[in-house]
Amino acid sequence: MAYNLTRLPVYLKSMHYIHRRIEESGAELVINFYELLTGMTYLFFRPSVPQISVGHQYLFLHRDFEFPGKNGFHLWLLRLFTRLTCIGAREKLALSFREMEDDEERMSAWFRHCCGGRCCRAKVRKGIISTDTW
Repeated sequence: MAYNLTRLPVYLKSMHYIHRRIEESGAELVINFYELLTGMTYLFFRPSVPQISVGHQYLFLHRDFEFPGKNGFHLWLLRLFTRLTCIGAREKLALSFREMEDDEERMSAWFRHCCGGRCCRAKVRKGIISTDTW
């Protein structure tokens, strides 16, 4: 943690760069794949372009997701990190290989900037990956 604090100026410079690229690129949507600096950019700079966050890690926030060998403090840190990656997301898409119900209440209540909480089932067939939402 001390190391990361010493790197704070570098991280701020990166967030400023991300914000500038989002605004100058003409992008209509930002897709964030569990990237902390994107979440922090949306927290501190509030880009005008909508963002969605995609990743299997968002299942960590789902009410029905069970962790093996639970350590309360480590689990809390993991979920905190996961929440920080999706700050500002209009929607979080949690990728899963098994069917799970949407959990919009739990997955979106943590930050007023985050909304949505759909689960997507990934299908892999003959090298082609597709998703279904339910």
